[in-house]
Amino acid sequence: MEKRPLIGVTIGDPAGVGPEIVVRALGRRSLHEEVRMVVVGSGTVMRKALAVTGVDLTIHPIASPTEGSFVPSTLDLLDLANIDMDRLTPGMAQPEMALPLIAMFRCAPAGAMSPLPPVASIRMGTPP
Repeated sequence: MEKRPLIGVTIGDPAGVGPEIVVRALGRRSLHEEVRMVVVGSGTVMRKALAVTGVDLTIHPIASPTEGSFVPSTLDLLDLANIDMDRLTPGMAQPEMALPLIAMFRCAPAGAMSPLPPVASIRMGTPP
């Protein structure tokens, strides 16, 4: 039986530094020795964060934490696919980020126990 705890982490504000902090943390081998980490957020944003930081991780899309590989070279991602990068301005607070952030925070606890709930379909700028 796996003894490492399962931890879900959201990427935070996609226009902020949260995505880069997450990939830098997951790039540390020691973290993988202690916990099983599932990231909740946008795959598009995480690919950009990997490019910006130069961290060498492979994104492994999962629908449920039970599908995670939990190995040092992989970022296990519950991809909400709800960020339009063409409308995202890095470093600026944007009202249209409210709905995607709410979706991340609502999916993170539920995603630790089951597949993504319907709220994951909320997209940037689209009312629920």
